[in-house]
Amino acid sequence: MTLLNYYRVEIVLKAGIVNEEGAFYKEEEKTILKENDSYACLDDHSFTTLSKTGDGRFTARIGKPSIYSHINDNCFGTEIVYSLYSLASKRKATIKKEIALYINQKFGCFGNVDLSFLDKET
Repeated sequence: MTLLNYYRVEIVLKAGIVNEEGAFYKEEEKTILKENDSYACLDDHSFTTLSKTGDGRFTARIGKPSIYSHINDNCFGTEIVYSLYSLASKRKATIKKEIALYINQKFGCFGNVDLSFLDKET
């Protein structure tokens, strides 16, 4: 069975400040249960389906990070979420750069978010 590395970062902003409760980093291994040329199914509680080809708009794509944000949402507040399923391992510094680039492209100079919690060892 093939193993995938799964990375997830959640950042919840409270008045523009990231505090310890609002910053979350998770790294774990997932097992591919079944796969074909186009898709892979993970051995988890919801049998997560991942795309091997295509743009990954409707299903997560292996090796392509997914970054999205909710800004001043009534339910979620202000949140930035990064997730990645990858066959190769990825350093926290690289993940931090990808998130910083997303914030800069999406919010410009208004997106001054402290990502230093990713520098800490877990």
